[in-house]
Amino acid sequence: MASDEHALRRERQDRRTAFGELETRFRGRMGELERVVAAEQQRAAEWQARGIPLLAAGVVLTAIPDVIAGLPTFVGWLILAPAIVFSANAARRRRQ
Repeated sequence: MASDEHALRRERQDRRTAFGELETRFRGRMGELERVVAAEQQRAAEWQARGIPLLAAGVVLTAIPDVIAGLPTFVGWLILAPAIVFSANAARRRRQ
């Protein structure tokens, strides 16, 4: 009988130890996942912030086509060329 109680206590202690080890590993993995998610959110926020000037340029260019059409051709291209270059740079940075 005493032997059974001793075996039961030992089994209980072994399970508590195993549970503690499992909990430690779980907390470590959770911390790692939290860091990965935070880094991904930071990267997404940076990309979204880079897109704001492009959106603003699009709004401005959408609002002024009549003005551009009334100007001499070379002036219109001088207005559109920076927007095209800016768009190409933004797309190139996104792929990197």
